[in-house]
Amino acid sequence: MAKRKKKEQKPNDEYEIAPIKFHPSTKRILAFDPGSRNMGVSLIAANEHLKVKVVANSIVTNPVNDLVAFNASSSKFMDEIDRWIKCYAPHALIAERFQTRGNGGPLIEMVSSMLGLIRGTNRNLPCKLTTAATWKNAFHRRFDVELDELYKLTLTTPHQLDSIFIGIYGLEQGMQVELDYDPFDIVKQAEATSAVRLINKRR
Repeated sequence: MAKRKKKEQKPNDEYEIAPIKFHPSTKRILAFDPGSRNMGVSLIAANEHLKVKVVANSIVTNPVNDLVAFNASSSKFMDEIDRWIKCYAPHALIAERFQTRGNGGPLIEMVSSMLGLIRGTNRNLPCKLTTAATWKNAFHRRFDVELDELYKLTLTTPHQLDSIFIGIYGLEQGMQVELDYDPFDIVKQAEATSAVRLINKRR
């Protein structure tokens, strides 16, 4: 019996990120909202006055979503992550970890693989894994706005916005301070610094 030809995957769109000059006192964190297809990534900074700046954000175009071809998929993934590390030289990393809700299937393995790769190749950087409930509860204790409302307002994907708020939470934890920011301003910053085209449309 002839083997069925594997359907060729279309190449992912690439995006550009550009280095910027930071003040020596500016703290920077690279944050991730993991997923097998839609994985948010962002670089968040805080200056000496505790003001938050969204430097860049995107959707990872080469996530590890093929465990059979793990060698190739993991290499592409790490090449992409390395671009962010080299471009912005973050002081730390943070990512939301996967929590199972029933049968998670291969998604658990994919997300865990990516988190392991990120940490394993950047052992010189502090790395924090947080649950969705932890950072979201901290956000909702401070602000009288639901994240679902912000998702409806933003022209980015929710994954991009989540990675940004995860990054802000990570900076606050690492610096042991409460940073000065407005969630609605963060939505605007997310749109202005998105490295991928804005896909949502306001009516």
